[in-house]
Amino acid sequence: MKKFIIIFLSIMLLFSCNEGKEEESKKSVEYFNKAKKVASTSIDSCLYYLEKAIEYTKEEGDSLFRLKLGYHKGKTIADIDYRKSNKIYKDLLPASKELKEVNIECNILTNIGANYCYNGEIDSSEFYFNKALELKKQVNNKATINRLNFFLGTLYLGKNEYQKAINFYSKVEEYADSIGHQGMIMSCQSNFAICYERLGNMNKSAECGLFVLSHYEENNYPIEKIALIRSNLFNALNSTLNDQEILEFTNETLKISKESKSARVLCMAYQRSAIVNHERLKNFELALEYYKKAESYAYEGGLKHEIAALVSNQGSVYLDMKQYQKSLDLINKALEISIKNKDNRRISLNYNLKAEILMEQNKYKAAEKYLILALGYGSNLERKKITYENLVEVYKHLKRHKVLAETFESLREVNNKIQKENKDQVIQNLKSKYETEKKEQQIQLLEANNQNQKLSLEKAEQERKMMFAGLGLLVLLVVPVGFYARQRNQNKVLEARINSENKECTRIAKELHDSVSGSLTTIRYLLESGTEGNSLVENIESVSKEVRGISHKLNMSALANQGIKEAVYDALMLNQFPKDIQLAINMPEGFEVKDFEVKINFIRILQELVQNTIKYAEASSVEISFEQEKQSIVLTYQDNGKGCDMEQISLGNGLRNIKDRVKYIKGTLEFDSQPDNGFYCCIKI
Repeated sequence: MKKFIIIFLSIMLLFSCNEGKEEESKKSVEYFNKAKKVASTSIDSCLYYLEKAIEYTKEEGDSLFRLKLGYHKGKTIADIDYRKSNKIYKDLLPASKELKEVNIECNILTNIGANYCYNGEIDSSEFYFNKALELKKQVNNKATINRLNFFLGTLYLGKNEYQKAINFYSKVEEYADSIGHQGMIMSCQSNFAICYERLGNMNKSAECGLFVLSHYEENNYPIEKIALIRSNLFNALNSTLNDQEILEFTNETLKISKESKSARVLCMAYQRSAIVNHERLKNFELALEYYKKAESYAYEGGLKHEIAALVSNQGSVYLDMKQYQKSLDLINKALEISIKNKDNRRISLNYNLKAEILMEQNKYKAAEKYLILALGYGSNLERKKITYENLVEVYKHLKRHKVLAETFESLREVNNKIQKENKDQVIQNLKSKYETEKKEQQIQLLEANNQNQKLSLEKAEQERKMMFAGLGLLVLLVVPVGFYARQRNQNKVLEARINSENKECTRIAKELHDSVSGSLTTIRYLLESGTEGNSLVENIESVSKEVRGISHKLNMSALANQGIKEAVYDALMLNQFPKDIQLAINMPEGFEVKDFEVKINFIRILQELVQNTIKYAEASSVEISFEQEKQSIVLTYQDNGKGCDMEQISLGNGLRNIKDRVKYIKGTLEFDSQPDNGFYCCIKI
């Protein structure tokens, strides 16, 4: 009896423990769900619920869920304290390795790198991004790869390589748009705003930033995110709003930021308000007060690059107040911090400021030394322009006319590069507009095709009904049915001929669109901008040559009636061949291809191969060779491009067309290519 009671109590205790575990697990999931609900509106509430969820995951069996909870905690706290966020992430790395959760490990490494990157620690950021890239091949989650691409864009943003950053963000936005991920789209647009602002395209920057701000405000995003996007918008709006408007904007941003606990948010808000009071309103005392508050928040948040900028800003204020010694002391301090941070952009700026202080005191010889040092660190064209302008003033006062002339020439070259970049940006904007219109046309074409398909199905259904009706009257209607079949056959022949003509028209239209349309767009741009002279004439001549080239390219009869050498030269349009690719065509003296069909197919194959090289290979040289071997003709083609793994790729339309053409003319075909080792093709007839 005693044994029975002991066994019974043990079973009851076991059930009680299991019920307790299940209850803890339910509570943990419940708190986690609450955290997710408030994540976009209140960081404090989200952290509270995550802490409660973690409290209820003490058992060993909950290690994966506990890892996910820790990951979300690190992600949530990142906007408030990136160092604490990175400590949480680093503590999670051993567990992610032990559980073999490669996706989570890759995300953790990516987020650590992103935190460092956002706070100016580029070297540390690159170290963790490289670790994440090492895991990329093992990751099978598109979302994880996409997040890594996003933060690689952020890395290039931190390294001042803005076009590369835009390219990565564009890939991410395309993926986010395909799955309807609004948060990721907004993050891309927010970073587009920063990139375009750094590239000097303030209108595009303001457009992206205001789009994000509107979305954040409409959807009640956390204060930190709204305040950050407002601060990021500042530079773009500062060039378009008047004094009163920009003052109201920065005051409102500062008011919103004060509701946040984030040192980074408060630092940026005070800095923007200081800039308005310094540069716009000339209220130097208030500007200094705000710069000092921003500096204290920068130290609190460990924002090393911002500290250097804020000390430099204070030096600029004292320079405008003609307090040269205070200004010089602060610029020297900022310079010391910038050199320690390896921030070349800020080093160049501080050397310029130091030179300007000396120039104000007529110490031009000393100023020259610092301006030359500034040139060694400034890769940004606008910063170089300022440095050369200062050097021009120095050499004027020192009456060093020969060096002055050389400096003027360097300044002129920089100005030309800036103008070219601006022109390229205008053309890029026109291209973007064109691509948008092209996509809209494609959508309309798809809708039209769907409608045609629907009509074809209805027509097929009607024909099916007619066929069944005809079978019922077959005996009585042999002659009419035979007539109907003959008529229907004639219609099919006519329809096939019309379809063939339509396809040929479409192909010719594509040729004209892809080559001539771009040139006509450029001519229109030149006419609208009032450009005259050689540029317009050259573009018109270029269009004429392109039309002639397309005519030769499409008219195979004309090409085939030429000698093989002239036909190849015309078909490849050598006068329009890319200048950065060296083309060599080797052909024995007196060599000729007499067979009409072989000649036509050789020409088409070469056009396809050259087009593939130009589009995909990134090659710098192409070699085409014809040889006569007894009764056979051998054509070889090779480039020194990036190549590909022939076992890993499937034949695309281009290579399949080549294979079909060689088969048609009863020849043999050999392809060979390896990654980073070019492409080789040999055809023997």
